[in-house]
Amino acid sequence: MGEVLFYDAVGGFIGLRIALWVTNVIVHIVFAVGVFQDAKDRTLCFANPLVWTAATLIGGPLLAVGYWLVHSSKLALAADESVS
Repeated sequence: MGEVLFYDAVGGFIGLRIALWVTNVIVHIVFAVGVFQDAKDRTLCFANPLVWTAATLIGGPLLAVGYWLVHSSKLALAADESVS
């Protein structure tokens, strides 16, 4: 009792679950800040920087990969290319 990683018969390891949740929140925040830093100085597709940031805050790394695919990967059109 009193340990951080104590076992609850119903919920399992509560301390471990809390640590994983906090880590997940931190990862989402870090990716959202990274997307915002990149998006604020770029011409964006689909949405403005705040929408991309909010979506990444909710979706985490998966949405950050989507942002990268749309804006930074070789799949993205260059800024001077036009769609034919």
